[in-house]
Amino acid sequence: QDSIGEIVLNICTAVPEGVLVFFPSYKLLETICERWKDTELWHQIRKEKVICVESRDSSKNSNFELSMKTYKSAVAKGSDGKETTGIG
Repeated sequence: QDSIGEIVLNICTAVPEGVLVFFPSYKLLETICERWKDTELWHQIRKEKVICVESRDSSKNSNFELSMKTYKSAVAKGSDGKETTGIG
């Protein structure tokens, strides 16, 4: 889990645009996000990019569309000079 976070951090540091990260299940997504928060990887990634995480309820189109709208808006604006990472 940590090595995946370090790879994502390296990509976020190297890529000047938005970054999308996909996981094969919501359970893995939640496990990874919690681990990154516990180990400060989350904070390090947030220094590089704004993070948008797809909600488990995204099976409902409105939640997915809201997540994507938030991601696209953040990429378009940048946030304090940062681009965005979408995790889903």
